[in-house]
Amino acid sequence: MGTGASEEAVFVLDPGTDVLAQAPVYRDMATSADRLRALGRALTASPRVRDMEEAVLVVRTAEPMRLAMVGRFSPAEAARIAVLPAILEKGLSRLRYVSYADAERAARALAHRLIDGVGEETLSRCRFVALPRGGLFVLGMLAYLLDLRADQVGDPLPSESGENGGNSPLVLVDDCSLSGLRFAETLERLNGSSVIFAHLFSHPQLRDAIRDREPRVVGCYSGGDLRDLCDESLEEDRAAWEERWRERSGGRAYWIGLPEHVCFPWNEPDITIWNAETESEEAPWRIVPPEFCLKNGPVVPGLVRLQEQPACQGGGRPADATVFARFEGEVLAANVETGRAFSFPGIAGEIWMALVGGASPSLVVDALATEYDVESTRLRADVDSVLERALELGLLRRVDDD
Repeated sequence: MGTGASEEAVFVLDPGTDVLAQAPVYRDMATSADRLRALGRALTASPRVRDMEEAVLVVRTAEPMRLAMVGRFSPAEAARIAVLPAILEKGLSRLRYVSYADAERAARALAHRLIDGVGEETLSRCRFVALPRGGLFVLGMLAYLLDLRADQVGDPLPSESGENGGNSPLVLVDDCSLSGLRFAETLERLNGSSVIFAHLFSHPQLRDAIRDREPRVVGCYSGGDLRDLCDESLEEDRAAWEERWRERSGGRAYWIGLPEHVCFPWNEPDITIWNAETESEEAPWRIVPPEFCLKNGPVVPGLVRLQEQPACQGGGRPADATVFARFEGEVLAANVETGRAFSFPGIAGEIWMALVGGASPSLVVDALATEYDVESTRLRADVDSVLERALELGLLRRVDDD
């Protein structure tokens, strides 16, 4: 029934109440606790969280409130999570949430620009193809706004031969373009096709770069602009930063900048992160909760990756720096100031949960005695051992200490 430290660890993730209180979708939530819960729900949608089977996100809603991740981490996982607070702070400060009404307005603007730039007669001969999956939503809106025929929409991309059923351009549709990498990959599969790129949002310099570099692109239109926030947000030399990301993209990105983190009700676009431990790009973290973004809904029903630590009323209460998470067969209790976590396995975990749940040591003994064939004196010694060890580690404090 040991509680010794091992490889367990804890990482504090919350970017601060001010950052969350000012971010779109979060600012209208009633309380700071609601905002932390929502951010926790967003993070659980991140691909890498689903990969970390021995980690749990904990929302401590008792003062001082915290969002933390507790568990056992490989060096690569630790490196991934260590940079997350900075990523959250920057991402939330750059967040631009596009509601359905906003998306409809941008789609109308895009439709007008296509008509003005391409012409209705040419558009009537074009075939429109969505870049999955965000482009499907935009193409649906454009189909109504441009009164497209059924034979103009819905077909998959042409084969690599570039056959497009005539001389009219192929219109590729997306919801946004950040660096242009996805568009570049698609264009490579369309040998011989002339292309119009139509999307809701991008930076003007990206559109200019596509026009300059791609002779097959006869038009590049967006419904609105994204701002470049490099000068406001970047904490290092921009030229060096751009060169580093240009190398990581293999020189294929049309534009390298720090645009607004645009998010739609159906999609939070992927912005990859760099893991210094593995020296590779990784799938991104999500920062918009699932109730605001269809893409961020739960993938595996019933998968528990988020737990709440409310105010505890027990005789031994969690210290201000303590967060704890329940795992199968154990409890991990952690000190966020030291970054260390401690395991309370088996019955020790049950004792921990009973103590912080409000039970006195005597009541814990009585409850456990009905479940285990163990003498009360032995159970009392175990309860006292867990309590004293937790107090010694600074994980719990006695109510009398208030």
